[in-house]
Amino acid sequence: MTKLKVEVIEPNGFMDGALKRDNGDVFSSVNGAEFVRLGWCKDFNTGESGERIEGAQSMKVNDVITKVN
Repeated sequence: MTKLKVEVIEPNGFMDGALKRDNGDVFSSVNGAEFVRLGWCKDFNTGESGERIEGAQSMKVNDVITKVN
């Protein structure tokens, strides 16, 4: 997965795993596109941002199936 450089636009910031991301922080993340979709960040290069979904508190998690032998 490629990392996307984003800037936080969420007024109170958000938690990215164990890291607190504050408004105005610029960072690269493999989850950058999801942060943009949720309206928490904007794409640093294009300025594109998603529409803030009221009440969105977490990312959509894809199910992962792991075979155990």
